[in-house]
Amino acid sequence: MTIQEARNFVIDRVIEPALNFEDAATGAPLPTKVVNSLKNTRLWIERFPSVGDLYRYISSTKPGNTYRELRSRNLGTFEDILGAFEQEFATELNDFLDPEAIPLGQIVDAHTVNILGRSYDLRSGGILPVIENDRLMYVLIKCTLTGGKYQNRWLRENEALKYYLKSIEDTFREHYKDNAAIIDNPGIPIHAFVRVTSDEPFTYRGVFRYVRLHRERRAMWFELSRTDQEHVALPPAEAINGTLQVQVSKSQNDSSEKRKKRLAKASKKPRKILAAVEVFVRNPDVIAEALEIANGHCQACGIPGPFERKKDGTIYLEVHHKVPLADGGDDTVENAIALCPNCHRNEHYGAPIF
Repeated sequence: MTIQEARNFVIDRVIEPALNFEDAATGAPLPTKVVNSLKNTRLWIERFPSVGDLYRYISSTKPGNTYRELRSRNLGTFEDILGAFEQEFATELNDFLDPEAIPLGQIVDAHTVNILGRSYDLRSGGILPVIENDRLMYVLIKCTLTGGKYQNRWLRENEALKYYLKSIEDTFREHYKDNAAIIDNPGIPIHAFVRVTSDEPFTYRGVFRYVRLHRERRAMWFELSRTDQEHVALPPAEAINGTLQVQVSKSQNDSSEKRKKRLAKASKKPRKILAAVEVFVRNPDVIAEALEIANGHCQACGIPGPFERKKDGTIYLEVHHKVPLADGGDDTVENAIALCPNCHRNEHYGAPIF
């Protein structure tokens, strides 16, 4: 199935019947405000780049005035077609546009940036925090360099950025949700999309990090720096490992084929970051693939894992590197093995088998 088929599926079952509606008694269409809302929704639907992104949109839309108007006239809503959509496009529901897959210098329009940020209103502002399973995953920023009262600008071309905080009626507050997403999470990846004027599309300029907050008169701005350097400031190791678990869960929801495609392109050496302690940023696909190969059984003693995970019911095993990463081992499936906790501790503190 293709994304165009998915778009047509939603438009033909919800949008077009509503736009063509006429009251049986009076011949009147839906109220103008509702019609305009539906036309705007169709515009968004036609711009979704993948089935997964469209699915996320129709499954997360909250009931509002348009929903109530459709319901009152027995017209179909996203809620009504959701089950059929899931069946029709079951193999593509996890196919999402990922900012990490966008090459540097790629030109994208504002709608695409918002879709990446899971925000479907272009008036939502320039800071788009992305939250998954109640955890902040990354932040997107839309940065325009000219026009407006507060001028964003490059401090060093493509390397360091001056970016103004969100303000409301010229009032800058650190506690505003979008600002706090950056300030309270200093190691969070910030994907920067930059343009010169508001009349042109954005260009993807890469991943930045929050350096410090600056104040000038009544305004405040972020100093953001590219994260090309080997070490970046990040939160404590516990926070990093928590993020890894979210990424592993996401990887496990993908097929083995998709993981193997990413693994074929992935670096064998894990990236190091400087946090409260130095830790390795492990590849979640390696962990997910190793767990799938083990199929719930320890690959040392052969017995099933000792218990099921509370969060998802999967068998608990721990992924171990045969040659430790600290000793130069590769973060690859070939160097990974799934062990029960006893055998894992044996590898580290007893007489290792591998």
